[in-house]
Amino acid sequence: MAGSNTGFDPNLSGSSQWPEQEWDIELVSPEPWPAHQSADPSQNSSPYPVAGPAESEAASSFWNSAFWQTLREIIETVIMTVIIFALIRIPTQTFRIEGYSMEPNFKAGQYLIVNKAVYWFREPRRGEVVVFQFSDNPPRDYIKRIIGLPGETVEVRNGQVYINGELLLEPWEPNPGSYSNGPVTLGPNEYYVLGDNRNNSSDSHSWGPLDGDRIIGKAWISYWPPKLPDVDPRRYPRLAQWLATFKARISYQEPKYWGLIPSYPDPLGGKAGQQPTTQAHSP
Repeated sequence: MAGSNTGFDPNLSGSSQWPEQEWDIELVSPEPWPAHQSADPSQNSSPYPVAGPAESEAASSFWNSAFWQTLREIIETVIMTVIIFALIRIPTQTFRIEGYSMEPNFKAGQYLIVNKAVYWFREPRRGEVVVFQFSDNPPRDYIKRIIGLPGETVEVRNGQVYINGELLLEPWEPNPGSYSNGPVTLGPNEYYVLGDNRNNSSDSHSWGPLDGDRIIGKAWISYWPPKLPDVDPRRYPRLAQWLATFKARISYQEPKYWGLIPSYPDPLGGKAGQQPTTQAHSP
């Protein structure tokens, strides 16, 4: 249109060519809260709850409370008890002797701790008293003494035991028997076991060799009944009389062994066993 200038003239300088306008500028600063949340928790429309100072303080006070401290100590005690019980129970087991086949060395009613871990590291030895599983149905455990080792030939002649034709001297002093049995040659994992009360024992002389896989462990500690002290009746007559009456009332039988059960060296020096090979009941 003639006489009017509405376009932009690059020859003109300054701001006179721009129309006057008001600019509305909003300065944006970083917010301490996410865009979808309000700084005021009561105005927060987010579906996710935001813990305020009161909630954080309550949670902190719970973990520091006396109730939680007591509960934690109880839990720790229970866990430690289970661990200690497992450490004791797995390698050992308690047994009560029933019967008279191990007299005079072990009596009926005597309680033993059996060491099951010892045979994890070595084989059973002659003269050791072992507890083994005699039958599965019904389950029955027996206690006997190892006399013959794998690969040996065992023979009983009129109550005397011979290993590979050599007389076995028995330092554990059993009640001697009067029977004869054998000879019996043991296999690679078989043991000849006898009770110490030879004429009153169901053992290898009646039912044959024992499979080594049935051995539970070695009789290790005798803990009940304890050995009661002896009192000199000349010096303490009343105390001696009271103690005698007490023993009679409880039918006390003093055990031969109390505490660690002694181990005997092999009377044959282990020579025979080294030859090459081709509730515990006391019945």
